[in-house]
Amino acid sequence: MSGNFSDCIKAVRGVCIGLLLTAGPGYATADEKKTVGWIESVSITTRDLRMDAKVDTGADFSSVHADQIRYLTRDSVRWVEFTLRDSNNSEHTLQRPLKRMSRIKKKTEGYQERPVVVLQICVGDARYPAQVNLAQRAHFKYPLLLGRSFLSSRFVVDPGAKYLLEPTCHLNDPEN
Repeated sequence: MSGNFSDCIKAVRGVCIGLLLTAGPGYATADEKKTVGWIESVSITTRDLRMDAKVDTGADFSSVHADQIRYLTRDSVRWVEFTLRDSNNSEHTLQRPLKRMSRIKKKTEGYQERPVVVLQICVGDARYPAQVNLAQRAHFKYPLLLGRSFLSSRFVVDPGAKYLLEPTCHLNDPEN
């Protein structure tokens, strides 16, 4: 019996070593997180609204620069209409249901109320829903900030890398 057990252990070791050798350094299983750099190109909505995003593990939530924010009511539901600019500086007006209002602590003093909407964000070959607050980020270099709530359980951040995942998914969001 010990011979059979020993043979079994050797066989299992052989299979494991074979898997490790074929996997290589760039291999990832479905359960593993994708690696992103501190700056990534992403796409939002079916309009292929592309923009650069700063990946920020120090921020709790995601935020995007939005202009012309106004509130609407549709069938007793509050909506938000807003304008985003893509990487070519073209304007895109979107409407989304208001998910909630966030209360953001200001650097100086007090708080600021910001509307939060859900956007489909394409990173690499996959899209993910993200709660994003609409903010005035015109003075920042990157219009979109991806925070921990978006990154968690999906990505690992390589702070020395940029543009690791080109957005390739096709977003079919009927709300766009």
